Amino acid sequence: AVVSTQSTGNSFTEVLWQESLNIQLQIQGWTSSPVVSIKPVVLPKQVKREEEVLIMSLFYKNNLLNSFLFHYDRSKWHLGICFCGMEEQTAMHIMTDCVLIEKGIRDKAINCILVCNNVEDLNDAPSDSIALLNASRDPLFIELCWEVVRNEK
Repeated sequence: AVVSTQSTGNSFTEVLWQESLNIQLQIQGWTSSPVVSIKPVVLPKQVKREEEVLIMSLFYKNNLLNSFLFHYDRSKWHLGICFCGMEEQTAMHIMTDCVLIEKGIRDKAINCILVCNNVEDLNDAPSDSIALLNASRDPLFIELCWEVVRNEK
């Protein structure tokens, strides 16, 4: 069997990248790292640029949600609380706990996060940002994020 040079090179690149990232994050005190991939995150073709920005911002701590904006500039953003009033507005809260998001969407998102992080309970998942980054490789999770973004605009 002939092994593709590009495929082997890609696999090797991912292994080196993963090892480097693991070491960097361990030095910084992180207990886990996201799973790296050279493959792009696949978005549905109908996603508008504005929606793409909002979807992608869900995977980063520095985003457009109340929790980050509050910590960024407390004079402009007095509370980091979600519009549901239950807790801080973070991407994990929106995708898993927020009562303003349809329960079916939240349940599917939770399942994607669990599967993509190989855990049985959200409490066992890595930090929120890493858990969400790992789930971003699942096309269903991206569809769910898109649905949330479209419904909240």
